[in-house]
Amino acid sequence: MTAIINGKNKAFLFLCVLVVIFFWVFNPSSVRSVYGDGDGKYEDRGDSFSEYIVRNTIRKNVLTPGLGFFPIVADSYSFGDYTSYENGYKKYYSNLALQTVPASVLASFIGVQDYDKFQYYFIFLKLVNGLFFAVVLLGFLYLWCKKNNLKIFWPVPLLVASGSGFVFFSQNLYFVPGLMILPAIIVAYGAYVKGKINPVFVFVAGLLYFFRGYEFATVFALVSAFSAFVFSHGGLFKKLKSMAMVFGLIVLAFVSVLMIHVGLCMIETGLSVTGASSNVFSALSKRTASTTGVAKPLTLAFYNVMTYRWSLSGFSILNTWTVLSEINIIILMIGSMLIRFKHMDWNELAIYLFGFIGYASWYVFAYQHMMWHDMYDWYVFALTLGFSFIMLFTLYFNKVVVYLSSRVGVKV
Repeated sequence: MTAIINGKNKAFLFLCVLVVIFFWVFNPSSVRSVYGDGDGKYEDRGDSFSEYIVRNTIRKNVLTPGLGFFPIVADSYSFGDYTSYENGYKKYYSNLALQTVPASVLASFIGVQDYDKFQYYFIFLKLVNGLFFAVVLLGFLYLWCKKNNLKIFWPVPLLVASGSGFVFFSQNLYFVPGLMILPAIIVAYGAYVKGKINPVFVFVAGLLYFFRGYEFATVFALVSAFSAFVFSHGGLFKKLKSMAMVFGLIVLAFVSVLMIHVGLCMIETGLSVTGASSNVFSALSKRTASTTGVAKPLTLAFYNVMTYRWSLSGFSILNTWTVLSEINIIILMIGSMLIRFKHMDWNELAIYLFGFIGYASWYVFAYQHMMWHDMYDWYVFALTLGFSFIMLFTLYFNKVVVYLSSRVGVKV
């Protein structure tokens, strides 16, 4: 186990990370969202509305410091201008976005003051953000390949690099996507390398994610639990036990952050528990329990929305060549699951179940939010069905190569 990542493997993984970052940064497939980047006006191609909450909060913390735990939303947002907070702002109580705290401290420490320096600083933060995401995502998939004795790894970085949802959100300063996979790789490393999952590390990783925000919480919990299932040793019962433990730790982290969140709001606003909770959960009923402004579930309008979304690229390398659309991936996965069903083990079945259940979960628990934002489908799809597709393609590709090699007498 100690030789899982030796010097040669480190160099190879470093090269894989560079390939992924190149595609994510330069975006040769030219995937973009008009809403995401304001039709070219703003910096993030996935969700500039959210990212500028972080940018403006960091600038405000450094240039006009004051007490406060919460990020800000500029008043100019209502006029379609995300870039400046100087003409007024309000506190954003729905999420803590505590990534703004270390980012603000670092900016103050290195003397970032004027607008141009902040722009370079945010580029640096986005690169670090993308690097972190690439490392944890490729690290998880590398450990999974090692556990399953899959010797051909090179399809993984190519698929990760070309995943449209990853390209969209890999560097977003609000969502910090590396945190989404952090408990999963902690669980994978603990179960596979150390032989034991460390619950404290998993809980802390859960806290970090929810201190950032609550969006896509079901996907986060499921990918963490999924990691416990596929990496745990032993039979089905032991795998389910490990999965339940990790899922419970993520839920505990969620509840803990909610309580801290309300407490911080009480301190900052002087409100009662009821008043602070009203601030914190102001958008909850609309986002999770309504169909305000969106197509109602299972109607013709809903079908039309999903038909459009599934027609968009799931994996794309060049802007003139969409490799696979989302519906292509869904059809391929359903077909391969039917073909493989009688031959697959529990781990292989779990990959399929995670993909489909994980993708559907945020549509179920935050229907209005998902239907309101087309680009969120790209992100959730990449983290669930796209993630599963990468694992399954790598698994089956290795099986085919091993079979063909054996037929011609070549050792892989």
